[in-house]
Amino acid sequence: MLFIKAKSLFLVLLVMSTFSLVAQQNRIKNFSSEDGLPSDMVYGVLIDHAGFLWLGTDSGLSRFDGYSFTNYTMGDGLPDNEILNLFEDSEKRIWLRTINGKVGYIYRGEIYTSKNGGIPESLNFNSKISGIEEDSTGDIWVSSDYGGVKKYTSEGKVIQVCSGEVKPTFMTKNPAGTGVLTFSDRIVKINEDHSIQELKVVLEGNSLGRNGIHKGKVYFVNSKVSTPLYVFDPTLQKLDTVLYPDARVHNIRSINDNLTLLTLDGVFVYNDTFQQIDHLLKGKAVADILVDNEKNYWVSSLNEGLFCISTSEVSVPHYSNKNDSEIRTMQISNSGEVWFGNNQGIFTIDSSLKTTIKYQGDFNSVNQICFDGFGNDWIASDHGLFVNGKKVDILYEENARYRQQSGRTVCCLGQNIIFGTPNLILEWKLPADHRKLFSGEHFPNVKYAEALSGINVVSPGTGDSLFIGSENGLFLSHNHLITNVSEKYGPFTGRIHDINESPFGILVAAATGLFCLNNDTIQKYGKPDGLIDEFCRSLLVLDSVLWVGTNKGIQKLKITAKGFKTSGVLTRNEGLPSNQINDIVKRKNQILVATPKGVAAFDSQHKFQKKWRIPIFLKAVFVDEQEIKLSHRGNYEIGPEVNNLRIQYFGISYRSMDDMRYQYRFVNGTEEPPWQSTKNREVSTWNPKSGLLLFQVRAQNTNGTYTDTLSVDFDIKPYYWERWWFSILVFLIFTLLGCLFMVVVQHIKRNRRMVKDQLISSELKALRSQINPHFMFNALNSIYHFVLHNNRQKAEEYLTKFSKLMRLTLRYSEKTMTSVEKEYELLSLYLEMELLRVSNKFHFSIRIDPKIDESAEIIPSMIVQPFVENTIWHGLLQKEGDRRLDIDFVMKSEHLLIRVEDNGVGFRESDLSKGSMGIQLIYDRLRLMENYYHAKIGYELLSLDDGINGTCVKIKIPIP
Repeated sequence: MLFIKAKSLFLVLLVMSTFSLVAQQNRIKNFSSEDGLPSDMVYGVLIDHAGFLWLGTDSGLSRFDGYSFTNYTMGDGLPDNEILNLFEDSEKRIWLRTINGKVGYIYRGEIYTSKNGGIPESLNFNSKISGIEEDSTGDIWVSSDYGGVKKYTSEGKVIQVCSGEVKPTFMTKNPAGTGVLTFSDRIVKINEDHSIQELKVVLEGNSLGRNGIHKGKVYFVNSKVSTPLYVFDPTLQKLDTVLYPDARVHNIRSINDNLTLLTLDGVFVYNDTFQQIDHLLKGKAVADILVDNEKNYWVSSLNEGLFCISTSEVSVPHYSNKNDSEIRTMQISNSGEVWFGNNQGIFTIDSSLKTTIKYQGDFNSVNQICFDGFGNDWIASDHGLFVNGKKVDILYEENARYRQQSGRTVCCLGQNIIFGTPNLILEWKLPADHRKLFSGEHFPNVKYAEALSGINVVSPGTGDSLFIGSENGLFLSHNHLITNVSEKYGPFTGRIHDINESPFGILVAAATGLFCLNNDTIQKYGKPDGLIDEFCRSLLVLDSVLWVGTNKGIQKLKITAKGFKTSGVLTRNEGLPSNQINDIVKRKNQILVATPKGVAAFDSQHKFQKKWRIPIFLKAVFVDEQEIKLSHRGNYEIGPEVNNLRIQYFGISYRSMDDMRYQYRFVNGTEEPPWQSTKNREVSTWNPKSGLLLFQVRAQNTNGTYTDTLSVDFDIKPYYWERWWFSILVFLIFTLLGCLFMVVVQHIKRNRRMVKDQLISSELKALRSQINPHFMFNALNSIYHFVLHNNRQKAEEYLTKFSKLMRLTLRYSEKTMTSVEKEYELLSLYLEMELLRVSNKFHFSIRIDPKIDESAEIIPSMIVQPFVENTIWHGLLQKEGDRRLDIDFVMKSEHLLIRVEDNGVGFRESDLSKGSMGIQLIYDRLRLMENYYHAKIGYELLSLDDGINGTCVKIKIPIP
């Protein structure tokens, strides 16, 4: 028994010893030559205007972007490989302080020295450069250990200010450009005219060495050990001894308004009364220090590379243990203690932040703790329900014992205790006498509330209502009636971890975001609304302030009528032991959080650091794995044969480093696609379309701050057959070919028409040659008749008219067209001849419509004569009695009508079948003329009074 007690006591002491309180934890990361530095001996450190970290080593210059080191040596153009220090002037030139006395600077990635004409040769020295500074006029002051001081003006002139042995120099940046110099045994002042004014300073027998400025005063220290640190007031010209450093001093800096000494034994920090307030990197030989805009300290060492010290923005005490078991919950007791538990027991933290074990035992994971009104503590753990440190069984049905070992949640609802398991909720009414709380092995009078699935948390609501969070959504229990809030007001997705009331409604932390139930409506808040992470685990409401614990840290939100407004974020980078925040409580002026790696506490009124600007840069562009030169303007022209476009980029946040996240997108045209998220620092796009392609990327650090958007334009040239000029050229070529084709076709048609016209003309002439002999045969036959009958007078008259008709016929024999006037003349002569021949056996009339311009209206030549001839011989002369022939030329709207009408014997179908040579010649001639003139010539032969009393011929000639 004594052994058991001793063992228990030892275990208690062991458990208690595993928890410790650390006032402030600094995260220290060391970079050495194994990480890419050119050497472990790092003299100077500088952060330029863009955010890059520059390091001067004994083996060259190095640039750090948070991920990798880019190194430069004399082979790249440096004036020397041993770079003692660096300085950036107002023109963003980075000057190099070298050990061989050669001066150089870097500007926009190019190295300028006297060798390439970047600076005059006269600015170089023959001994180590001890200092480079810039005054307010933009002039650069360079000093050397044994070469004095030179000034390099903005006009490019080099002025020797003084000569002699000069120790490290500090230049005051006043408008006159004057400064204070330290020699080995005296302090001097440089006046406006560059004259030297020796200051009367009483020394204590030690030569002056390293120097620096702090709050307007110059501090000096000898390079030997156990020598005093002097402070010199330029205004009073007074030198005082302030302290004796404990180690050899390499450099003096003013960091965060504190005097900082860099020594062989680390970094010493002093306040205004020269009291030591910190000692960093003990035992390390350090040379230089600076603080970046994320409050990281960068310290260069002489044999161990570069150190990055990330300090907490707030005082964050950590509570951890050897077993590193997860702490899931915390609770404030009635006495003001903070309770939390792990697999070793239940622990308390008092107001002085002292950690004490409360209950020892195997609780496994403690899921929730609560306190009732009688001073009893209730613990729900993976090993069941405990009250006042004792495990209990629960009887909730007669003759049945509840054996479920896992307790997910426990809370007080009035005089009742609510205990939740993964599958059901039990409610037990507390007895009036709390001394009878535990009697026997089980609790009697337990009421079974409801069987649910995946229960994770229960939280009291208004009155006797109870909110239940599970893997399937949010439920409300009122009078033991369960309502599915998710189905009634809107769906909750993901597991629910915490429920809390606020002045603006019920707040729910779920695995998919933060939800607010108000006025029977549910509203979700996620990343687009400013939430650092949508996996929410815990909530704490303090008036109008909401603390949200997520998987990526704890976020402070101000609750407004319009929603939530971010006030700040704390993550592992700011000192939390883990980014996973399982629970949050407030005790007095402290916020305490439970994480898988311990408990942390910080001031509830802490003012978060303002968000700093994160720079983002384009690192490289690869086209089909061939790197192309970076453009300062951010635009690129790429040929059409590109298959893969790969882009490398990076944002600089030394506190976040590998925890940086990026959002990118490729924009084609005016429609902007959604952002894509990645942790990679490069993206690729395959087979990009020709045209303008805009690549946009931005970075986000762990504090939720985004960089400005980096935009890169790519002009992907199309293939020559995809270019506009090629389309126009093809169009023009096809247009020319089409025109040429049309010309050729028209030429062929014209030639064919010409040949056809010639053929038709030949046929017409042939027809006319057939018509003319026929007419001449009849005429000669009439003359013969007159001669035979000794009618000399008529024969002569007939011959006269015949000769005149022949002359007219010969005159127009080559013409296929003639005027109405000429046609009238020919018809008149012909009819007069026919009257002579038949002894005036008929009479005729030719009438011309007054609308017709006889000399201008054109008709086919001799188109009427064959019809007239046929009418006379086959119609009139076959009739006895009165014989009449009427020829009319009538103008219609669309054609010229020629009507030949007689009162002869007419014709019958049998007559037509016999045919005559004249009529057939007319038909053939009309057909050819229609083909020749591409116009329809109407022809109609009518018999009057059933073929007994005459014939009418109608010829319709189109008006052109």
